Amino acid sequence: VGDEEIGGGVASGNSEEVRVGAGDG
Repeated sequence: VGDEEIGGGVASGNSEEVRVGAGDG
């Protein structure tokens, strides 16, 4: 996954919470 915009959420670094919309950066 990493820093990608998925499901209207933005992820920073290696986050698995991209679906929720908040990335752990």
